[in-house]
Amino acid sequence: DGDKVYICRARGVFRHDGLTPLPGDIVTVIPDDTENANEGVIDSVDERRNSLIRPALANLTHLFEVLPAARPAPNLITADKLICTAEDKGIEPVIIITKTDIDPDSAERIAKIYKTGGFTVFCVSADGTMDAPLVEYIKKAAADRMVAAFAGASGAGKSTLMTRLFPTLSL
Repeated sequence: DGDKVYICRARGVFRHDGLTPLPGDIVTVIPDDTENANEGVIDSVDERRNSLIRPALANLTHLFEVLPAARPAPNLITADKLICTAEDKGIEPVIIITKTDIDPDSAERIAKIYKTGGFTVFCVSADGTMDAPLVEYIKKAAADRMVAAFAGASGAGKSTLMTRLFPTLSL
């Protein structure tokens, strides 16, 4: 309903059908007829393009894998597993290497690995001076109705990066 936000609960029949609505699902909502004009019921869930178990998400077009160049040390095996999962589900993996100002050599080495594999790679630093190419990529993808998630190890810089890219999030 345009920009209106509804607080919804799922119909009980979903439980019997073994269906759990996920973030990213395209749903039909029936608004409550009561005084709670911002509440409703999820009546149906459209067929999913894809879904992930962990994190539980649906219909992603892009998965932004945030890898630190340093502190904590980058775990490329875990990153590779997430990238493989994205590829298997038809999700565009995008690698973002953070903390490049701390260890530029590590950032360059990691970027070369993934660029050689044909992946889209962005390197960013703590001061935000390297964000412009990533911002342009996100704007272009958003115009094509991007549904995205950011993933990565604890301490990789996801919250810092997202706060810079999307200041209204207030993370």
